[in-house]
Amino acid sequence: MTSEDLFSPKDSALRKAACLALSLLEDGGFEAYFVGGFIRDTLLNRPINDADLTTNAPYESMVRLFENAGYTVHRTGEKHGTVTVVVEGFPLEITRYRADGAYEDHRHPTQVTFVSTLEEDLARRDFTINAMAYNPRIGALVDYHNGANDLRRGIIRCVGDPRQRFQEDALRILRALRFASQLNFTLEPETGLAIHESVELLCSVSAERLYSEFTKLLCGQNPFPILMEYSDVVFQLIPELKESWKFDQMTPYHKYDVYEHIAHTVENVPATPLCRWIALMHDAGKPAHFTRDEKGVGHFKRHAITSELLARQVAERFKMPRDFTEDLLLIVRRHDDVVEETPRAVKRMLFKLGGRPDLFEVLCDMKRADTLSQADRCLPRLEMVEHLRAIAADVLKEDEAFSLKQLDLSGEDLIALGLKPGPQFSQLLNAALEAVIDEACPNEKEALISYLGLKQ
Repeated sequence: MTSEDLFSPKDSALRKAACLALSLLEDGGFEAYFVGGFIRDTLLNRPINDADLTTNAPYESMVRLFENAGYTVHRTGEKHGTVTVVVEGFPLEITRYRADGAYEDHRHPTQVTFVSTLEEDLARRDFTINAMAYNPRIGALVDYHNGANDLRRGIIRCVGDPRQRFQEDALRILRALRFASQLNFTLEPETGLAIHESVELLCSVSAERLYSEFTKLLCGQNPFPILMEYSDVVFQLIPELKESWKFDQMTPYHKYDVYEHIAHTVENVPATPLCRWIALMHDAGKPAHFTRDEKGVGHFKRHAITSELLARQVAERFKMPRDFTEDLLLIVRRHDDVVEETPRAVKRMLFKLGGRPDLFEVLCDMKRADTLSQADRCLPRLEMVEHLRAIAADVLKEDEAFSLKQLDLSGEDLIALGLKPGPQFSQLLNAALEAVIDEACPNEKEALISYLGLKQ
């Protein structure tokens, strides 16, 4: 493999900055290589978002080299031999060759040892596809663990013994599944078996790291087979979903059990964190609400209420951002609401969604994915979803009122009429907005005051 294979004339500014850093290290008399995701994503022709380098340069030598060259240097990981250097505006992480010592908390090595060879450094890395190195001047890929071959075959494989890799750092369990989902790869059998055997180690990982990695897994291009084959991992993280496994819905409107329906819905919504998390939690409450009618048909009335409660538990446990959590819970609560194909019904739903057209789009995305994940007899509902989108677009185009901020009557107007601020304000304004939405009154201040029976 030549340098042209990895660095084309149309190279990105990031790669050029990384080459400058590598050249500076080599001109200083040290070895230097690009490593990790930078190599993996280049070989896969995927976008490059960051660049990592490894070198045999001692820590202080790295710092001195880059500072003398005029670059900003941050001592981001002195204990682990890591500096972050800002080159041409890009932060580049550069780490000295090292080997990790014993891991006592299934996450971090108690100590690191700086080593003299690239081979020793690459042997400590997690997966073969991340354990390759490249130097443009030499023009050769360093690949002791056949990572390039695994890339070609679409395989996630641990470097060395997978059980030891997961014992060292339990987050690697989720990273393996995340890469499989993102890249549409499969797990090498021994690596997959080790994941099943090591799933309880995830208890040692912080909620924030679990949330970050699992969200990336959900947002991959092919999460469905991972959610199905590694449901034990999902249930370790989200026990609220365990009851849905193999739960027969006993209805002609569903061809999958509850969990498989959820997994299909996840894959059928847009790959954004909000959509994917909504899809994951939208039917979590179904098992608790299951009933059968006199014909033996299953029903799940008001299951969205429990789904919202379970989603709240998950959000709190993972410490999800507050705004994200509020949006998640709101759409889970409303995902099964019937919205008639009329401007009035669409405006009412927009009001329930806080007057946010973006959340109405998410709701439509969710209804579409839900439909695609049900029985084939439900597919005609897809046309209804697109009709709702069109109606919403017309409502927005005509600037029709569906939120209090659009109402031609405010709290200040009520004060001017002699009313004292209090709970009645929201009651009066909501009543006025409902009248406008129902077209019982025009959105005009005088008309609204008259409609509410207030004296000017």
